[in-house]
Amino acid sequence: MKLLFKFNLVLILVFGTGIGVAGYISHNFLEQSAREEVLQQTRLMMGAAGGMRTYTSQQLSPLLQAHQARIKTFLPQTVPAFSATEVFNYLRGSYPDYTYKEATLNPTNLRDRAVDWESDVIEDFRSHADTKESSGERSVPGGQIAISGASDCRAAVLFRVSQHTCSGAGSNDQPVWLE
Repeated sequence: MKLLFKFNLVLILVFGTGIGVAGYISHNFLEQSAREEVLQQTRLMMGAAGGMRTYTSQQLSPLLQAHQARIKTFLPQTVPAFSATEVFNYLRGSYPDYTYKEATLNPTNLRDRAVDWESDVIEDFRSHADTKESSGERSVPGGQIAISGASDCRAAVLFRVSQHTCSGAGSNDQPVWLE
């Protein structure tokens, strides 16, 4: 073998290794950045839902309770969880990958009933009372979802579910884990 061929072979191997290492590092960096962005959006949306709950309980409910007593009909708009869920349902028109649910074990509204994996998260919050926020990944029928939950002082659990937000639409081969 000629010296030029050996030199070119070594140079190609060094370049290939460098490109591989750079690709690996940039992939991990971009994946971590996407996770952090999803968590930040989660916190923002859960904060907005919490603000809606507070607004409903402190300002809207007192106004509607007098009307509710006069017409002798229950108005679900006086329930903070209902208001937050309804507002978030309108928001889903702009952000279809995000879902908000106030899952509980014994709800008054059946749409808030916790499914199996949500019950696990609720039990985790109950057994670790000092935990205020939790996030991770779950396998559900249809693929992987990234979840983020928060426990509030009324023992309700707020979930923000993002389907395939980090790994790309419909991609189940690269699971998302939020830390």
